[in-house]
Amino acid sequence: MAQACARPGGVGRGTTQKQLPACPVRPLKTRRGAKNAVVTVAASILTAAYHMLQDGTTYQDLGSSHFERIDRGRATRRLVGRLQALGYDVELREAA
Repeated sequence: MAQACARPGGVGRGTTQKQLPACPVRPLKTRRGAKNAVVTVAASILTAAYHMLQDGTTYQDLGSSHFERIDRGRATRRLVGRLQALGYDVELREAA
């Protein structure tokens, strides 16, 4: 899986980046190491497959911004913290 995500052209011939799901291994690789990241993602895939088979449902991609949508406050704090770490003063206002 890690090798497939690392290839610029995708997994096989004729595929484009738009057809492939986002590679979940890259962010985990820096925190946990390459082997642990692959095992973590494999466990996640097996868990999803188990529940799909048990419930008789099909796979529905939640999108890359799923966690930002369900927890805006956490995403806001994280992004403000990143900007402050870069040396910016941040003042937030709700968009009209």
